[in-house]
Amino acid sequence: MSLSEQVEFCAQPAAAVKKGHEYSFPHMMRLDWDVLLQVMDSLGYGDFSRMSRTCQTLLRRAPRKLLSRAAYNAISIQSFPHFVSFCLFMLGGRHDGFQYLTNLVLRPWNEGCDDPEFGPLLATLLARATELEHLTLDDCEILELDRRVCRALASMPKLASLQVGGVIDRSFKGFKSLRVPALTEVKASFYYDDDVVDALPVFKPFRNTLRSLDLNIVNLCKTRGVRYPNVHTLSISMCLDVRPSLLAKAFPALQCLYFHTTLAELQTDDDIDEERWDNIDDQEPPSPRWSSLRAFHGSILDLYALGLRCTVDYVGAAGPALSSAVDERRLSAALADVRPSSLCLQLRVPEFNLSSLSECLAPAKDRLTELQLGLEFKGDMHEYPTHEINDMLKSLSAYNLRVLEVNVTWEASPERRTRATIRRVLFDEGSDTPWLGPADEEEDPRPAELDLEAMAYRAMKHSESLRFISISDRRVRSAVFEVRDTGCPESVNSKTLFQLSGASASWKEFCSSPIFTA
Repeated sequence: MSLSEQVEFCAQPAAAVKKGHEYSFPHMMRLDWDVLLQVMDSLGYGDFSRMSRTCQTLLRRAPRKLLSRAAYNAISIQSFPHFVSFCLFMLGGRHDGFQYLTNLVLRPWNEGCDDPEFGPLLATLLARATELEHLTLDDCEILELDRRVCRALASMPKLASLQVGGVIDRSFKGFKSLRVPALTEVKASFYYDDDVVDALPVFKPFRNTLRSLDLNIVNLCKTRGVRYPNVHTLSISMCLDVRPSLLAKAFPALQCLYFHTTLAELQTDDDIDEERWDNIDDQEPPSPRWSSLRAFHGSILDLYALGLRCTVDYVGAAGPALSSAVDERRLSAALADVRPSSLCLQLRVPEFNLSSLSECLAPAKDRLTELQLGLEFKGDMHEYPTHEINDMLKSLSAYNLRVLEVNVTWEASPERRTRATIRRVLFDEGSDTPWLGPADEEEDPRPAELDLEAMAYRAMKHSESLRFISISDRRVRSAVFEVRDTGCPESVNSKTLFQLSGASASWKEFCSSPIFTA
């Protein structure tokens, strides 16, 4: 039986749900219908489907209950049999479930894709899914199966988010024919080959409606004249080549940039320095200044190589951790470029010298008011890191910091990690050999616990401008303090610390800081 014949067959009334079938479950049916619906709604997809087929009442309510879950957890089709089953359910004619289908994911699969009826059936399914708001096509070749597939996408008036994978040259024609009036977000991953494509012309049909663009494996240094006037968030990962002046022209309203290149994997230190100077020269007048940019998320290496000639409010460089004198030099140069007011850094100690941190931050001294530091200590070398941290806090006293957050973690030595791996392999929970102790103790040795409040007091003592101080030990023990006046300005201790809870207005003010919201 062909796919279309199966769908037509299932459009006929099913005998299993006709009158009288509910008496097969007399005890369950004594419950009120609202109770049964709550029970059914709490089940997984398989049990949900089986329970819905026990009577007509539950079957009529099933589509709304089942498909409404897609608003939060997408309906994900991960195999050809799953696709056929979904088509039978949606196109069977016993309900109008398409009005509740808002989030659909089509994963790639090999089996069944060569069926001549697969393309037309997919086009039929998408043509009726007019309420879709989020659609994911992990294999962009689906667009080429039938010309009606692109036509169906163009007829979705509410489609706001489109995610596509495996975009190749043949896919461009399909995108050019699309006209999706409500599309505001596109995520696209391109194939990696010798001629990586420039992604900007590909999504030109959506340039006036897009607000967010996420691109993976791209080259952004070729095309000129393509503008996305309303995009405020841009994410670029595995970018092989880029020119800042082109980005500034293409995204004149951009506020938030997530950026990752392949520099660390493909180039030497000299090549990276040369890339930086090329980008700086590229931004000389008459190239426009990127005045709209407010936040940068990426590594210090990428920010250094990009050489931006503009001021931003936030730099989030959570990883990889800075761990050398070269990183110290790049950090100082990058901060001189963008001079942020909020900064997040990850530092590996002792490779990164904490005593030099104040000097590295000096280029942003006049604007820096919020600082988040992740400190990675080696467990074998720094059993008591309090001294190093206190010296660092003292060195930051010259800065007008308003918010300071310090997260302290320990990294086990390679020898400890090797022993922990052997223990897990030889003495796992499924073996008959008795367990000799938790692997966590080997992987993350416990040094002496930090006195969080004492450290916060030292930070307050060294800095007159601090309003909030957050200290975290191993990201398990944490405390947030607010600096308050004691009301006795002539007293030696004119300020004190007040530990915040999640219900206070001060806590909400602390959480609204750009280091958490940018």
